[in-house]
This record gives sequence, C-alpha cells and structure tokens, in this order.
Amino acid sequence: MTRWNRGIWVLLLGALTGTSAMADMVPATDAQACWGRAYSATHLADNPGQRVAEMRLILATAPDDHVSFQVQAVTTDDPNRIWLTEGGCHRETGADRLTCYVWCDGGGFALEQEAGGDSLLLINDSFVLSSCGADALAADAPFLRLEPDPDHQVFRLYRLRAQMCGG
Repeated sequence: MTRWNRGIWVLLLGALTGTSAMADMVPATDAQACWGRAYSATHLADNPGQRVAEMRLILATAPDDHVSFQVQAVTTDDPNRIWLTEGGCHRETGADRLTCYVWCDGGGFALEQEAGGDSLLLINDSFVLSSCGADALAADAPFLRLEPDPDHQVFRLYRLRAQMCGG
C-alpha cells in the first residue's frame, strides 16, 4: 500500500470513527471523562472580572452514543456554594467540537479539544447554573447566569483523574 493510499485510509477511518481530538475528549461508552481547573490567585488577580474560581466538567457517554454533561462551579463571591448544571452534547458534523445545551433552555457552550489531549476549551454561549443544596428546591431558588463577556468567554480546563469528579 502506498503512502498516499494509507493516508486516504487514515482520513476515511477518522471520518467514520470521529477525529482523534474527539476520541480524546469524549469518553468511551458507559465511561466518564473529567476536566477541571481551580484558578490560581495570580490568574484571578490578572483577570479581576472573572467570577469563576473553580470549574469541573464531567462528560459521560451512554450506549446510544448520547453524551451528557454536568458542570460544577464555585465563584469568587461565594466560595462555599457549588453551582451545578446538566445537559446533553452533540457532535458537530465535520468539526472537532461538541455543542452542549443545558436542560430546560438554560443556554449552552461548545467544547473543543486542545492539541495534546490534556486540556479542552469550554466556549461559553451563555448558560445557567443553579444552586446546590436545600435552597435549590425553593420557588425562588438562586441561579447564576454565565454570560460570555470578556472575562467568561473561554475556560481552559485540564484532564482530571476520575476520582476527582466522583468516578
């Protein structure tokens, strides 16, 4: 087989099975992938408008290839509260990204794998997180909307061990 023919087969297999970037980002069926970051005091001082102090993203793939997610965030103004949101993602045709939507029309974001596979970008398109705990059940439960302003447009998250996300 010539080098050219091998290249065509590699491209064809990549198109059929998803790109390697997607394979690194999306977990295997019945598995989870965990991404996160605790932003350093230096980073937060350099970005004083950023409210997110910590963020974790858990991706899970069901047997039907459906990808679901959970985002957990802690803000600088209330470090004792965990904000949560959940939803589903789908693969963009011909793109190395996932588009994710929060359940109940709570907005969304895109996910793109960075070169090397150890980090990904969460590209904010405005999404809502709800409060965790007893007050989450109240009719006037607090919520947090992350708008894609300059301080919250893109979050770089790093691959974490499964134990760090409850796996």
